[in-house]
Amino acid sequence: MVNLRGYPLPDKQSMSAESLNPVQPVNQQIYRILRRDIVQCLIAPGTPLSEKEIAARFEVSRQPVREAFIKLAENGLIQIRPQRGSYVTKIAISRYKMAVLFGMPLNAPWLNALSTTLTMKHCGT
Repeated sequence: MVNLRGYPLPDKQSMSAESLNPVQPVNQQIYRILRRDIVQCLIAPGTPLSEKEIAARFEVSRQPVREAFIKLAENGLIQIRPQRGSYVTKIAISRYKMAVLFGMPLNAPWLNALSTTLTMKHCGT
């Protein structure tokens, strides 16, 4: 299945398996799920994200999705471009390799999670 822009969506099994806990804040749950999907490359870098489609996926209004997007952008996982859309941040492997080599902080919290999913094959070594 693809979204309106032709990009693949997660299969129906994974979408239906993600029910939200009514006790916890919805925006935080959506943030955690999208963060996990981005870090595990279930949503590929460069993929456009639609508030409307994510809201439909979780059967919520657009407001908690918008709040989750803002938090994802603050953490460097997505880019929000007004009047253009939101996109998963592309991973600069050279920047990642430099950070690992020199132990430099990159102000991107997702790098710690990414380091456990990347292999040396991904880094071109």
